[in-house]
Amino acid sequence: MSRVITYRNYVFRTALAAQWAVFFDVLGVEWRSDLQPFLLQSRVYTPDFYLPRLGFRSVQPGRPGLYVSVFAEESADNDESHNEFVNLTGRDLLVIAQPHVRNEYGDEGLYEYRYDIEHQDNYSWDNCMVFVQCLNCRQYKVEFSKRDYMTCEVCGGQTDDQTPQLQAAVAAAQAVPFVY
Repeated sequence: MSRVITYRNYVFRTALAAQWAVFFDVLGVEWRSDLQPFLLQSRVYTPDFYLPRLGFRSVQPGRPGLYVSVFAEESADNDESHNEFVNLTGRDLLVIAQPHVRNEYGDEGLYEYRYDIEHQDNYSWDNCMVFVQCLNCRQYKVEFSKRDYMTCEVCGGQTDDQTPQLQAAVAAAQAVPFVY
């Protein structure tokens, strides 16, 4: 029998997903986890989170929000349902693993894989995605970890993935006493 993991009266499938809820809370990022399942051809698929006010790079007009699935790093790229979800829904999906500070595990960043619709009927995936915060307007977004992408589309300010707020969120998420 598997152990039930709860945080803020929400039930999570894994302790890792509960850690991400802590991460989002510390940052003040709105999240939902009581999502309806999606019926894919291969299986029923339910992302772990929906972040209604966050997106890749900048939130695209008419398409706000970002779905998030939490996986152990070794299993994230073995799940074909990610591509199927994106193709079926036309919505962005971020696949994330353990929260950690950038460079702690090399230069791969916090988030290992991302899938999104860039053009009609095409999906793409990329790695080296990180949460960043604008140093001027303080907004968060998910961005490539390359330094040439670290500009805020909202105010034009510089963004950073090493702000004290992001580091505090990672530390808080890692400190939760959830057992795996």
